[in-house]
Amino acid sequence: MVIFLVAVLALLGEPFLTYALATEPGQTGTPPDLSGTVWQWQQTLMNDDDKVVPDNPVNYAVQFMADGTVAVQADCNRVHGTYTVDGNAITIALGPSTMAACPEDSLGERFAGQLVGAAIYFFRSGDLYVDLKYDSGTMRFGPQSSELAGTSWVVTGHNNGRGGVVSSIISTEMTTAFSADGTVSGSAGCNRYSAGYQIDGNGISIGLPIATRRFCAEPEGIMKQEQEYLTALGTAATYRMTGERMEMRTAEGSIIATFEAAKR
Repeated sequence: MVIFLVAVLALLGEPFLTYALATEPGQTGTPPDLSGTVWQWQQTLMNDDDKVVPDNPVNYAVQFMADGTVAVQADCNRVHGTYTVDGNAITIALGPSTMAACPEDSLGERFAGQLVGAAIYFFRSGDLYVDLKYDSGTMRFGPQSSELAGTSWVVTGHNNGRGGVVSSIISTEMTTAFSADGTVSGSAGCNRYSAGYQIDGNGISIGLPIATRRFCAEPEGIMKQEQEYLTALGTAATYRMTGERMEMRTAEGSIIATFEAAKR
């Protein structure tokens, strides 16, 4: 009976075969969870053999949240939306998006459009596959590492301690780098700082930062900005990376800082 079923499913195409066999009773191994993981776009293979491959997969990522929302990094823009799952059928609806002007060769709009066309998802060898509607093609995603050790970031915004997230002062740059030895360090705009950090899943705790004592008179407000950032950093409770961007939040869910990956 099983041999007959496999033969029949093979006629229906490999993606359907993979999906069907993945649900067979007694199968060993547990497929990855759809939610939580940040999935980076590797390619889309259309059924007319047209293949779309992004130059930099970290710029094209999607994260499905347990609450039914979805966060998308579509090149230089971020898009929010919702998704629903029924078995292995999936529907994605995208909503508000930032409006940055991406390069002419950007695949951002095409990537977002394909996500809206999602019909079925399945896993193979740790990767996520999404079949598009009308059997038109298949998107493939690989999991993004959530390891902070060895990563470096530039601060794009921080909590000013008065309930708002503000951008960094023009001509200043605050940075953060995570070492494998459990140390986080960088520039707070004027002074260098360092602190210990611990990771537990997507939870993070950062010790009291120790900074040098240099005084910078310009640009105006730099010392205040520095103190705000260092104070906010010590309240971090969770972090989330999506493509080349990351945000940290307090235990109550308030954003304490936003980052983008430092250019190498």
